[in-house]
Amino acid sequence: MTRGSREITIVCAEGEAPAGAETRGGYRCLEILGEYEPEAVGVVAAATAPLARAGVSVFVFSAWSTDFLLVAEVDLGRAQSALRHAGHAID
Repeated sequence: MTRGSREITIVCAEGEAPAGAETRGGYRCLEILGEYEPEAVGVVAAATAPLARAGVSVFVFSAWSTDFLLVAEVDLGRAQSALRHAGHAID
């Protein structure tokens, strides 16, 4: 959950959103695995740049220990292909 000046954003499993919330479903979550310090530079860019080149829109959110990429389910195969082509392992 994040709070901005105009909204509160909650990322959760479909069907678990609070009653009355405006929702948008149909996304798949890719987690960036690995151990890196929060001061590490370029971790998210290394994952999002190949997606941008492939024309895949991404919603990024971060936790202390990792980052997550949400891509539309219809773009999942293209996203995985772009990440593999860039040298990332996909489980």
